[in-house]
Amino acid sequence: MKKMKDTVKLIPLEDNDIEQFILDNQDAFNYGALVEFGRRDDHFEIILHMTIEHLIYGGEACRIMKDGKTVGGVIIKQEKKERFTIKKSWKKEVSIYPSG
Repeated sequence: MKKMKDTVKLIPLEDNDIEQFILDNQDAFNYGALVEFGRRDDHFEIILHMTIEHLIYGGEACRIMKDGKTVGGVIIKQEKKERFTIKKSWKKEVSIYPSG
């Protein structure tokens, strides 16, 4: 029996989803820091709201969807020389550098 491939899509972020996208990113970064370093301070933001907001408006924010369900998020910024860098992602952190 042939296994079906999972369908993964990047869906551009809608204006009414920006606040939740920021909160999701903060939760993911806080969780990652907790796993890596243990609990330090309940009142400290690992990544500031305004930092994520700045990245969103400086790039292209997308939800990562797998088989119709949200599995993450990403902010993509195109830089000079056609180099693409994925700035932030929750659940997984990824950088893409095209060859050539």
